[in-house]
Amino acid sequence: MKKLGSQLVLGILVTTLSVLATLANYVGTSFSGKSAGHSSAARQHLADANREEGLAMQLVILDATTFDNFYVYTGRDEELANYYYENFSPALRASVERDAPFDDDYYDEMYGQADELLKKADEEFANADDYSLLAGALRLLTLISAIGLSFAAYASLLEEGNQLRSIFALFATIALGLIVLQFLFVLLP
Repeated sequence: MKKLGSQLVLGILVTTLSVLATLANYVGTSFSGKSAGHSSAARQHLADANREEGLAMQLVILDATTFDNFYVYTGRDEELANYYYENFSPALRASVERDAPFDDDYYDEMYGQADELLKKADEEFANADDYSLLAGALRLLTLISAIGLSFAAYASLLEEGNQLRSIFALFATIALGLIVLQFLFVLLP
């Protein structure tokens, strides 16, 4: 236990814990930045999806109105019925040709772009969450490093005969072990 409190061991502990605290903070900040980037991209995809959904909804309403007029004039005034038929969206025309106006395929096509953007937003939010968890784990690591560094630094200020010197050095060594394990857990999935 006395060797644990030696100046050399305490110097190594102070240096190692300082480097690990700095490294954890740097990598954690990097992960926080990546999380923010993914979160920003997700919000942009979500906004784009909302825009596309609104546009699709308007086109569906237009198609419904056009189809109603087509239906009303079919068999009464073929020229007007053909006019409305020609103004169908490609998706409505395809669903009418399948003899299933406004079927699931129609809505899938009309809302497809919005759905795709929502999927991208979900993926980006998931990536943001992953990086946020890693950044949080590294903030904990920085805290443990700072506590261990405090114990090592305080131990180095005590005289060699003081029992607290060895105890604080032991706490700093335990903190170092926890840091190494946490680094392995965070950086090696």
